[in-house]
Amino acid sequence: MASTAAVSLWDTAVASLTDEDKQSIDFSRTDKSTILEDVLQAAESKKQLCLQKRWKYTKKTGHVIILRDLCEKMIKWVQKFKEIGDVAVQYDPSHASLPWAAVRFFLQLSVNDVQMFGAMAEGLETVTGQITRCHLYEQLYLSPSSSARVDFESLLLRHYAGILTYLATVKRYYTKSTIRRLGASVFETSASVDACLCKIAAGRDEVERGARLIDSDLLRGIDSTARVIDSTVTQTQA
Repeated sequence: MASTAAVSLWDTAVASLTDEDKQSIDFSRTDKSTILEDVLQAAESKKQLCLQKRWKYTKKTGHVIILRDLCEKMIKWVQKFKEIGDVAVQYDPSHASLPWAAVRFFLQLSVNDVQMFGAMAEGLETVTGQITRCHLYEQLYLSPSSSARVDFESLLLRHYAGILTYLATVKRYYTKSTIRRLGASVFETSASVDACLCKIAAGRDEVERGARLIDSDLLRGIDSTARVIDSTVTQTQA
C-alpha cells in the first residue's frame, strides 16, 4: 500500500512552523532526484574522516560514541529509505526531499571540532532514522482504505514539524559567524536543541502508538471477518 497524497506531508508540516523556522528550513532542493545519492556520498565522506581522525564523541552522560559508527548508521538508514521507495507502488521520491536536503546540508559542512560534530551527527542519526521509519508508516497506514488515516496523518504532521523545527534550530546555530558561535552556548548543551530532540522523541512515541492502534484495529477486523466466515460455513454445513 502506498500513500496517494498529492502533496508531501513534509511540505504540509512547514505551514505549522514559525516564520523564523520557515526561513531557516529553506534548503536548496533544485536537484530532488539526486538528494539521496548526495546524502550517501556526504555520509561516506564523513565516515572516512572519522576513521582517519579516530574521532570519538563523549556525551553529557559520559558515554563515548565512535563517530564512524554513527555515520554508518546514517548510511544504512538512507539505503533502507531507498529500498522502501523501490517497492512502493505510488512512491514519489521528491516527497521527502525537504528533510533529506537538510541532512545533506549538515553533512556537507566542514566541522573540525569533534564534540561539535559528534553532537550534530547524533542528532542527524536520529533524524535519518525517523525520516525512514515514517516513510514506511506512510506507505503502510495512509492508504485510502485506512479508517484511521486522518488521525494518523495528524500524528505524522506533528512529528514532522518537530523534526523540521530541530533542523531549523541547528541551522541557525551553524550559520552564525564564528565569533558569535563561540560566544553562544555549547551546541550539545543548548537548551533549545535539547528541547527539540525531546520533542522528536515524544513525536516518535506518539507515532509508534498510533501505528500499534491501527494494527490492533486491523487484527480485530480480520478476527471479526473470520468469525462471520466460520458462522457462514457452519450454517451451510448444517
